[in-house]
Amino acid sequence: MKTFYYPILFTLMLQSFVSTAQEFAPIGAKWYYTRYQDGIPPSVFTGYVQLEAVRDTMILGNTCKLITKGTENNVPNENYYLYKDVTNKVFYYSIDSSRFCLLYDYNALVGDSFELDCIPDFNNNNEGGNLMVYIDSVAEININGEIKRMQLYRTDEGLVGFSFSGWVIEDIGHLFYLFPLINHNASVDYLRCYEDDSLGLYKPSTIACDYVTGIESLQENLIGITIYPTLVEDKINISNKNNHKINLRITSILGNQEFVQYNFIDKWLNLSELSSGVYFITVFDDEKQFTQKIIKL
Repeated sequence: MKTFYYPILFTLMLQSFVSTAQEFAPIGAKWYYTRYQDGIPPSVFTGYVQLEAVRDTMILGNTCKLITKGTENNVPNENYYLYKDVTNKVFYYSIDSSRFCLLYDYNALVGDSFELDCIPDFNNNNEGGNLMVYIDSVAEININGEIKRMQLYRTDEGLVGFSFSGWVIEDIGHLFYLFPLINHNASVDYLRCYEDDSLGLYKPSTIACDYVTGIESLQENLIGITIYPTLVEDKINISNKNNHKINLRITSILGNQEFVQYNFIDKWLNLSELSSGVYFITVFDDEKQFTQKIIKL
Protein backbone atom coordinates (compact mmCIF):
# COMPACT_ATOMS: atom_id res chain seq x y z
CA MET A 1 0.00 0.00 0.00
CA LYS A 2 1.40 3.36 -1.03
CA THR A 3 1.60 6.24 1.45
CA PHE A 4 0.04 9.57 0.50
CA TYR A 5 0.25 12.87 2.37
CA TYR A 6 -2.71 15.18 2.06
CA PRO A 7 -2.75 18.98 2.36
CA ILE A 8 -4.86 18.89 5.56
CA LEU A 9 -4.74 21.57 8.23
CA PHE A 10 -5.51 20.14 11.65
CA THR A 11 -4.94 20.93 15.30
CA LEU A 12 -4.02 18.13 17.71
CA MET A 13 -6.61 17.70 20.41
CA LEU A 14 -5.73 17.07 24.06
CA GLN A 15 -9.24 16.48 25.37
CA SER A 16 -12.44 14.69 24.46
CA PHE A 17 -14.40 15.93 21.47
CA VAL A 18 -18.03 17.04 21.65
CA SER A 19 -20.31 14.88 19.54
CA THR A 20 -21.60 16.41 16.29
CA ALA A 21 -25.13 16.01 15.00
CA GLN A 22 -24.61 15.35 11.28
CA GLU A 23 -25.88 11.96 10.16
CA PHE A 24 -23.56 9.45 8.60
CA ALA A 25 -23.93 8.85 4.85
CA PRO A 26 -26.96 11.04 4.05
CA ILE A 27 -28.87 9.99 0.95
CA GLY A 28 -26.86 10.98 -2.13
CA ALA A 29 -23.48 10.91 -0.37
CA LYS A 30 -20.71 9.68 -2.68
CA TRP A 31 -17.16 8.49 -2.14
CA TYR A 32 -14.61 8.07 -4.94
CA TYR A 33 -11.50 5.98 -4.27
CA THR A 34 -8.68 5.25 -6.70
CA ARG A 35 -8.49 1.66 -7.97
CA TYR A 36 -5.35 -0.05 -9.27
CA GLN A 37 -5.05 -3.34 -11.11
CA ASP A 38 -2.16 -5.68 -10.36
CA GLY A 39 0.79 -5.31 -12.73
CA ILE A 40 -0.39 -2.01 -14.22
CA PRO A 41 1.55 1.08 -13.12
CA PRO A 42 -0.73 3.85 -11.79
CA SER A 43 0.68 6.27 -14.39
CA VAL A 44 -0.68 3.98 -17.11
CA PHE A 45 -4.09 3.08 -15.72
CA THR A 46 -6.00 4.61 -12.84
CA GLY A 47 -9.61 3.66 -12.30
CA TYR A 48 -11.96 4.38 -9.44
CA VAL A 49 -14.39 2.80 -7.01
CA GLN A 50 -17.59 4.72 -6.31
CA LEU A 51 -19.68 4.23 -3.19
CA GLU A 52 -23.08 5.92 -2.92
CA ALA A 53 -25.70 6.12 -0.19
CA VAL A 54 -28.92 5.48 -2.09
CA ARG A 55 -31.71 5.02 0.48
CA ASP A 56 -32.72 4.21 4.05
CA THR A 57 -33.65 0.68 5.03
CA MET A 58 -34.56 -1.10 8.27
CA ILE A 59 -32.52 -4.09 9.52
CA LEU A 60 -32.91 -5.61 13.00
CA GLY A 61 -34.68 -2.48 14.22
CA ASN A 62 -31.93 -0.12 13.01
CA THR A 63 -32.45 2.49 10.27
CA CYS A 64 -29.48 1.89 7.96
CA LYS A 65 -28.03 3.52 4.90
CA LEU A 66 -27.91 1.29 1.85
CA ILE A 67 -24.54 1.98 0.21
CA THR A 68 -23.82 0.59 -3.25
CA LYS A 69 -20.43 -0.05 -4.82
CA GLY A 70 -19.44 0.28 -8.48
CA THR A 71 -16.36 0.94 -10.61
CA GLU A 72 -15.47 2.64 -13.88
CA ASN A 73 -15.97 -0.75 -15.56
CA ASN A 74 -19.61 -0.87 -14.44
CA VAL A 75 -19.05 -3.93 -12.28
CA PRO A 76 -22.42 -5.10 -10.89
CA ASN A 77 -23.09 -3.23 -7.67
CA GLU A 78 -22.46 -4.70 -4.22
CA ASN A 79 -24.56 -3.53 -1.28
CA TYR A 80 -23.49 -2.53 2.23
CA TYR A 81 -25.67 -1.49 5.19
CA LEU A 82 -24.36 1.00 7.77
CA TYR A 83 -25.69 3.25 10.51
CA LYS A 84 -24.34 5.62 13.19
CA ASP A 85 -25.72 5.38 16.74
CA VAL A 86 -26.15 8.08 19.39
CA THR A 87 -22.67 7.36 20.81
CA ASN A 88 -21.07 8.36 17.48
CA LYS A 89 -20.12 4.83 16.49
CA VAL A 90 -20.65 3.46 12.98
CA PHE A 91 -21.80 -0.13 12.47
CA TYR A 92 -22.20 -2.26 9.35
CA TYR A 93 -24.40 -5.29 8.86
CA SER A 94 -22.51 -8.57 8.43
CA ILE A 95 -24.55 -10.93 6.29
CA ASP A 96 -22.36 -13.85 7.34
CA SER A 97 -22.85 -13.15 11.06
CA SER A 98 -26.45 -11.85 10.74
CA ARG A 99 -25.61 -8.98 13.09
CA PHE A 100 -24.23 -5.46 13.18
CA CYS A 101 -20.49 -5.04 13.72
CA LEU A 102 -18.45 -2.02 14.80
CA LEU A 103 -16.60 -0.16 12.05
CA TYR A 104 -15.73 3.29 13.51
CA ASP A 105 -15.69 4.81 17.00
CA TYR A 106 -15.41 8.56 16.47
CA ASN A 107 -15.24 9.21 20.24
CA ALA A 108 -12.10 7.12 20.76
CA LEU A 109 -9.09 9.09 22.06
CA VAL A 110 -5.34 8.66 21.89
CA GLY A 111 -4.37 5.39 23.55
CA ASP A 112 -7.83 3.86 23.14
CA SER A 113 -8.40 0.69 21.16
CA PHE A 114 -11.35 -1.31 19.93
CA GLU A 115 -11.97 -4.56 18.12
CA LEU A 116 -13.44 -5.09 14.69
CA ASP A 117 -14.82 -8.52 15.45
CA CYS A 118 -16.40 -9.75 12.21
CA ILE A 119 -14.31 -8.31 9.42
CA PRO A 120 -15.40 -9.70 6.04
CA ASP A 121 -13.36 -10.07 2.90
CA PHE A 122 -15.23 -7.33 1.01
CA ASN A 123 -14.18 -8.82 -2.34
CA ASN A 124 -15.26 -12.39 -1.63
CA ASN A 125 -17.92 -11.71 1.04
CA ASN A 126 -16.35 -14.24 3.40
CA GLU A 127 -15.88 -13.46 7.06
CA GLY A 128 -12.23 -12.90 7.92
CA GLY A 129 -11.97 -12.66 11.74
CA ASN A 130 -10.95 -10.06 14.32
CA LEU A 131 -8.81 -6.95 13.88
CA MET A 132 -7.62 -4.65 16.70
CA VAL A 133 -7.61 -0.90 16.04
CA TYR A 134 -5.39 1.45 18.11
CA ILE A 135 -5.77 5.25 18.16
CA ASP A 136 -2.32 6.84 17.79
CA SER A 137 -3.39 10.46 17.28
CA VAL A 138 -6.49 12.66 17.17
CA ALA A 139 -7.03 15.92 15.36
CA GLU A 140 -9.51 18.40 13.90
CA ILE A 141 -10.14 19.38 10.31
CA ASN A 142 -12.24 22.27 8.94
CA ILE A 143 -14.26 21.14 5.94
CA ASN A 144 -16.35 23.88 4.36
CA GLY A 145 -16.82 25.56 7.74
CA GLU A 146 -17.64 22.38 9.67
CA ILE A 147 -15.19 21.03 12.25
CA LYS A 148 -14.72 17.29 11.96
CA ARG A 149 -12.72 14.87 14.08
CA MET A 150 -9.75 13.00 12.72
CA GLN A 151 -8.22 9.85 14.16
CA LEU A 152 -5.06 8.02 13.16
CA TYR A 153 -5.79 4.29 13.15
CA ARG A 154 -3.16 1.59 13.55
CA THR A 155 -4.00 -2.09 13.20
CA ASP A 156 -2.05 -5.10 14.39
CA GLU A 157 -1.03 -8.07 12.27
CA GLY A 158 -3.36 -10.51 13.96
CA LEU A 159 -5.51 -10.82 10.84
CA VAL A 160 -3.08 -11.57 8.05
CA GLY A 161 -3.62 -9.62 4.85
CA PHE A 162 -5.99 -7.01 6.28
CA SER A 163 -5.18 -3.32 6.73
CA PHE A 164 -7.12 -0.46 8.31
CA SER A 165 -4.25 1.83 9.29
CA GLY A 166 -4.34 5.53 8.39
CA TRP A 167 -6.40 8.68 8.93
CA VAL A 168 -10.17 8.54 9.50
CA ILE A 169 -12.46 11.58 9.26
CA GLU A 170 -15.72 11.74 11.19
CA ASP A 171 -18.80 11.09 9.01
CA ILE A 172 -16.58 10.53 5.94
CA GLY A 173 -14.58 7.49 6.94
CA HIS A 174 -11.15 6.15 6.14
CA LEU A 175 -8.97 8.06 3.68
CA PHE A 176 -7.83 4.82 2.04
CA TYR A 177 -11.16 2.99 1.89
CA LEU A 178 -14.41 2.95 3.84
CA PHE A 179 -13.80 -0.64 4.94
CA PRO A 180 -10.72 -2.65 5.96
CA LEU A 181 -8.81 -3.87 2.92
CA ILE A 182 -7.47 -7.30 2.10
CA ASN A 183 -4.71 -7.75 -0.44
CA HIS A 184 -6.14 -8.88 -3.77
CA ASN A 185 -5.00 -8.35 -7.34
CA ALA A 186 -7.38 -5.42 -7.74
CA SER A 187 -6.62 -2.92 -4.96
CA VAL A 188 -8.28 0.25 -3.72
CA ASP A 189 -6.24 3.24 -2.64
CA TYR A 190 -6.85 6.73 -1.21
CA LEU A 191 -9.92 8.95 -1.24
CA ARG A 192 -10.23 11.20 -4.27
CA CYS A 193 -13.29 13.02 -3.00
CA TYR A 194 -16.39 12.84 -0.84
CA GLU A 195 -19.59 14.86 -1.26
CA ASP A 196 -23.01 15.17 0.32
CA ASP A 197 -25.67 17.90 0.35
CA SER A 198 -24.89 18.91 3.95
CA LEU A 199 -21.10 18.94 4.04
CA GLY A 200 -20.48 19.76 0.40
CA LEU A 201 -17.42 18.62 -1.54
CA TYR A 202 -14.29 17.46 0.28
CA LYS A 203 -11.41 16.73 -2.10
CA PRO A 204 -8.07 15.74 -0.53
CA SER A 205 -6.69 14.49 -3.87
CA THR A 206 -5.59 16.40 -6.96
CA ILE A 207 -7.12 13.71 -9.21
CA ALA A 208 -10.64 14.31 -10.51
CA CYS A 209 -13.31 12.26 -8.73
CA ASP A 210 -14.18 9.98 -11.65
CA TYR A 211 -11.03 10.38 -13.76
CA VAL A 212 -9.67 7.36 -15.68
CA THR A 213 -6.32 7.69 -17.47
CA GLY A 214 -5.40 6.13 -20.78
CA ILE A 215 -8.80 5.15 -22.11
CA GLU A 216 -9.52 8.09 -24.42
CA SER A 217 -6.09 8.15 -26.08
CA LEU A 218 -6.10 4.37 -26.50
CA GLN A 219 -9.44 4.43 -28.27
CA GLU A 220 -8.04 7.08 -30.62
CA ASN A 221 -4.85 5.12 -31.33
CA LEU A 222 -6.53 1.72 -31.61
CA ILE A 223 -9.44 2.65 -33.84
CA GLY A 224 -10.83 -0.37 -35.60
CA ILE A 225 -10.66 -2.81 -32.70
CA THR A 226 -14.01 -4.25 -31.66
CA ILE A 227 -14.66 -7.01 -29.12
CA TYR A 228 -17.89 -9.02 -29.45
CA PRO A 229 -20.14 -10.62 -28.38
CA THR A 230 -20.38 -9.62 -24.74
CA LEU A 231 -22.25 -12.87 -23.97
CA VAL A 232 -19.73 -15.59 -24.81
CA GLU A 233 -20.22 -19.34 -25.17
CA ASP A 234 -16.83 -20.55 -26.45
CA LYS A 235 -15.20 -17.97 -28.72
CA ILE A 236 -15.03 -14.19 -28.79
CA ASN A 237 -14.32 -12.13 -31.89
CA ILE A 238 -11.46 -9.62 -31.81
CA SER A 239 -12.12 -7.46 -34.85
CA ASN A 240 -8.86 -5.72 -35.81
CA LYS A 241 -9.41 -3.70 -38.99
CA ASN A 242 -5.86 -2.31 -39.02
CA ASN A 243 -4.35 -5.79 -38.55
CA HIS A 244 -1.69 -4.62 -36.09
CA LYS A 245 -0.50 -6.64 -33.11
CA ILE A 246 -2.26 -6.03 -29.82
CA ASN A 247 -1.91 -7.29 -26.25
CA LEU A 248 -4.80 -8.96 -24.44
CA ARG A 249 -5.47 -9.70 -20.78
CA ILE A 250 -8.51 -11.38 -19.21
CA THR A 251 -9.26 -10.97 -15.49
CA SER A 252 -12.06 -12.34 -13.36
CA ILE A 253 -14.50 -10.15 -11.44
CA LEU A 254 -12.24 -10.69 -8.38
CA GLY A 255 -9.22 -9.32 -10.26
CA ASN A 256 -7.50 -12.68 -10.86
CA GLN A 257 -5.63 -12.86 -14.16
CA GLU A 258 -7.00 -15.75 -16.22
CA PHE A 259 -5.26 -15.16 -19.56
CA VAL A 260 -2.66 -12.90 -21.14
CA GLN A 261 -1.22 -12.87 -24.64
CA TYR A 262 1.10 -10.40 -26.32
CA ASN A 263 1.23 -9.56 -30.03
CA PHE A 264 -2.16 -11.09 -30.65
CA ILE A 265 -3.20 -10.98 -34.32
CA ASP A 266 -5.87 -13.69 -34.60
CA LYS A 267 -9.53 -12.97 -35.22
CA TRP A 268 -11.00 -15.36 -32.65
CA LEU A 269 -10.07 -16.03 -29.03
CA ASN A 270 -11.10 -19.39 -27.54
CA LEU A 271 -12.56 -18.99 -24.03
CA SER A 272 -14.01 -22.48 -23.69
CA GLU A 273 -11.76 -23.32 -20.71
CA LEU A 274 -13.04 -20.40 -18.63
CA SER A 275 -15.73 -21.09 -16.05
CA SER A 276 -19.07 -19.33 -16.36
CA GLY A 277 -19.04 -15.84 -14.89
CA VAL A 278 -18.15 -12.16 -15.38
CA TYR A 279 -14.74 -11.26 -16.82
CA PHE A 280 -12.94 -8.21 -18.15
CA ILE A 281 -11.00 -8.35 -21.40
CA THR A 282 -8.36 -5.63 -21.70
CA VAL A 283 -6.55 -4.40 -24.81
CA PHE A 284 -3.32 -2.60 -23.88
CA ASP A 285 0.09 -1.40 -24.97
CA ASP A 286 3.08 -0.02 -23.07
CA GLU A 287 1.29 3.22 -22.19
CA LYS A 288 -2.47 2.77 -22.18
CA GLN A 289 -5.40 0.37 -22.22
CA PHE A 290 -9.15 -0.02 -22.40
CA THR A 291 -11.33 -2.69 -20.82
CA GLN A 292 -14.61 -4.31 -21.79
CA LYS A 293 -16.82 -6.50 -19.60
CA ILE A 294 -17.89 -9.90 -20.96
CA ILE A 295 -20.06 -12.68 -19.55
CA LYS A 296 -19.02 -16.30 -20.11
CA LEU A 297 -22.10 -18.52 -20.36
